[in-house]
Parts: sequence; structure tokens; C-alpha cells
Amino acid sequence: REVTEQGVPLLMFNNRLPDFPAHFVGTDSRTGMRRACEHLLGLGHRRIAFAPGAPGDYTAESRLEGYRDALRGAGLEDSELVLRSGGWEQRFGEEAARELLSLKDCPTAVVAANDDVAIGIYVVLRAAGVRIPEDLSLVGYSGARAGGLLATPLTTVRQPVEALGRRAAEVALSL
Repeated sequence: REVTEQGVPLLMFNNRLPDFPAHFVGTDSRTGMRRACEHLLGLGHRRIAFAPGAPGDYTAESRLEGYRDALRGAGLEDSELVLRSGGWEQRFGEEAARELLSLKDCPTAVVAANDDVAIGIYVVLRAAGVRIPEDLSLVGYSGARAGGLLATPLTTVRQPVEALGRRAAEVALSL
């Protein structure tokens, strides 16, 4: 706040702070997540879990809203299943997967707030004998290259990272 009060412009990249004056370059996380969930709904899934990112984070909250929008649109808001998670790293996906394995009524699909969380889910579920996508469909978000290295490549919402970086640089230079 001190810096912006001194007139120095601030550029937020794919994240926002509520009620904070800053320029923004990023993607529409809410729509992207809604479309990911609609893809799973189109495959016939009716019990889809969501593995969120960091609580209170603008991007995580936007993706959670996209998940809820898709369920509402399909008349499935009562089947919402938001897994516990604490962040964006693979270890939080591993924790979410252990939670999934403890459920009596396991979902048929999981959508993760980012690819690192999805990869953590993938690793733990595969080690437990869950076949992806045969037993459970899994979708990540971001298009991280590591998702393509899995035995079954990760389905993901690919963000145009290079174009975003270019646009952020343009905006920063113009400021």
C-alpha cells in the first residue's frame, strides 16, 4: 500500500487483492474451471470433487466459483464436494487424495485448482491402485509440462502462459 500511495503502479499477474488498486493481467479462472467441470459433466460424471488451492486466494476462489457454477448449471449443487486443501503445491494434492481414499462414496471425477495439486492426487491414487481415467477422471488447471510426463497424461485447462507473460511485460513497460 505504501508503494502505491507514493504513485508507483502495481501490476498483479493472474491474481488480485480485494479492494487494492492494481493493474491486472491474467485469465478468467472462473470460466476456465466452469468449462473443465462441464467437460466432466459431458462425459457423464455426476459426482465431481474439487481440490482447491490456497484458501482466500483470489484465483483459488474464482476457480471454486467456476466449479460451483457448473454444478448449479447441471442442477447438481447438492453433490458439491470440496476437499480440504491448503495450497498450490503437490503435497496438498497428496493430502486431498488421502481424503478421497477415506470416503465411502468416492466421486467419479476430481478437478484440481492447478496441475501441481492434480499431480499429487494422481501419484497417491495410482499408488493405491486407482486407475486414471478408468476408475476416476482427473483434470488439472494451468497446463504445466509435468502433467504430460505422467503414465496417463493429465487433462488440463491450458493457460496461455507465454502470451500472458508477454502482455504483463507490455503493461509493466507502459506503466
